[in-house]
Amino acid sequence: MERTVRLSPISVIIFAMALLCAIGRLYGQNPPQNGVVYVCLFMHNEDNLLRDLTSQASQERYVQNRAALVEFCRMIQRNGVAFNWEPEWLFLEAALKWETPELMAQTNGKNIVRFIKEDMGISVDPHSHEQKGYNYADVACLIDSLGVKPTTVIGGHVWDPESPDFQEWDRFRQPLRGSKYPWYVWPGNILIGSGTPNHVNDPSPSGVWRPKDRYNYFVDDSNANVYAVGQYASTVEGVRQLVNLYKSGAISSDKILTATFSTGQGRLPGETRPFEDTVVKPLLEMQARGEVKIVTFVELIRLFEEEYGGAGHIYNAPSGTSSVGETSNAAEYQLQAVPNPATSSTMVRFTVPEPASVAVTLHDLVGRCVAELAEGRVEAGSYSIPLPAGIAAGAYLLRLQTPAGAATAPLWVME
Repeated sequence: MERTVRLSPISVIIFAMALLCAIGRLYGQNPPQNGVVYVCLFMHNEDNLLRDLTSQASQERYVQNRAALVEFCRMIQRNGVAFNWEPEWLFLEAALKWETPELMAQTNGKNIVRFIKEDMGISVDPHSHEQKGYNYADVACLIDSLGVKPTTVIGGHVWDPESPDFQEWDRFRQPLRGSKYPWYVWPGNILIGSGTPNHVNDPSPSGVWRPKDRYNYFVDDSNANVYAVGQYASTVEGVRQLVNLYKSGAISSDKILTATFSTGQGRLPGETRPFEDTVVKPLLEMQARGEVKIVTFVELIRLFEEEYGGAGHIYNAPSGTSSVGETSNAAEYQLQAVPNPATSSTMVRFTVPEPASVAVTLHDLVGRCVAELAEGRVEAGSYSIPLPAGIAAGAYLLRLQTPAGAATAPLWVME
């Protein structure tokens, strides 16, 4: 005997919503509808923070800097923001040597690393220039030895294979064995701070992707097992620009945008108040408006996989590199301003892969066109246009539009 089950209208609605949520989880496509810029805040210390591990002066410096670090971490906790602390080997070796019961009494009876993780709720990632015999796995081992499980974040690296300081990031496709501590193996898989030696001419992409190989770093490979996070301009104004890319429709909300902010432990104690006033508080105001979300790097990758389906996206990849951009053919349609921030000699350069009708325009951060730079039909190739004089100071968005493809690029005009 067949039975007919009748569902009330509200039951049907609930079932339909549950089904849609399940489908969204299945395909991993549930990004914020209005577009949210993900921001990661972090701090490094370096292997020159202390002179050595033997002198009284270095021990006193350790105690003083430790106190300033505690003050900074309390500020982070007071503001309720996610944060990543990324120590080098020297500070960690000093902690193993100089954390005394008297010193730990100031941090709830815990060493500084445990206090930062357990009491302040701050993520602890290794950072390494891989000098003096220490590699990333060795730094992770030191963190572990102090009672905290390190994350899989690779806290900064030189990305360019042509640089003599290239750190061979692709070796992280396999867990890394320590050099000082060869019994320790660490599975790093989240690259941040894709930089250059002394941070001269660092790239400033935004987004999350999985680099294809060392010669195609800014190409997303969905089958790769190492993630990269774009830092963008690392300024509040830069974050506002990314927010307005969503608001203006220049970037669709299903494409992830990111920015990171770093500060140095060696700048403490003088850095705590300025970092709170000029970085933390403005970002919290933007977060309250739903424009940004402050997350740790590990949380960012979780959101990338769960809410964006792991769809790699790179905005503002360095000129001359292939990338995944706002359209599938963004690697062919290229646009940039050189130099940038603008000077009287700035040229706007664009490339099209085939004959096309083009329009090159300049927009403010609310999407209004403030200048039409070029319009007409061109052959395949690269072109340069002088930037008009008289543009007011501020942040702008250049846009190249053709029937078959488009590209965007940031422009800053200083006073």
